[in-house]
Order: sequence, then structure tokens, then C-alpha cells
Amino acid sequence: MAKVTIEFDTVEDREELARALKAGSAYAALWDITQKLREVARYSESEQSVKHAEEWQKKVWEIIEEHGINFDEEYS
Repeated sequence: MAKVTIEFDTVEDREELARALKAGSAYAALWDITQKLREVARYSESEQSVKHAEEWQKKVWEIIEEHGINFDEEYS
């Protein structure tokens, strides 16, 4: 298993440390949100629900892409 060391210079950097430690969970949450919207858009029996889910799905993907997140990208 690979190891990564993240160093912060001051106590004020605690917020950055907390974000760095929670990044994996945030990534997983974003994935779950996209999949839930996909599920609603695909399987909902209400046309209005499908329309809203598709609109939100598009918005969420735009935000994800604006932040440079790519779920298909492999890090090696």
C-alpha cells in the first residue's frame, strides 16, 4: 500500500487538514449523489420527477467537472 505524507505548517491549517482527510468520503458522496439522480431519472414513474432528476443530474455533473473531478481517471 502506498503512503502519502501531508505536512501543514501551522495550527491554522487544521481546516485544510480536515478537508484533506475527508476528501475520500466527499468523493464517495459525490459518486452516490450522481448514481441516485441517475436511478431516479431512469426508473421514476413520474415524468416530472424524471425531468427534475435529469436537470439536477446535469447541474451536479457540471459542478463536478468545474472542480476538475473525473471519476474515470486513474491515479498511478
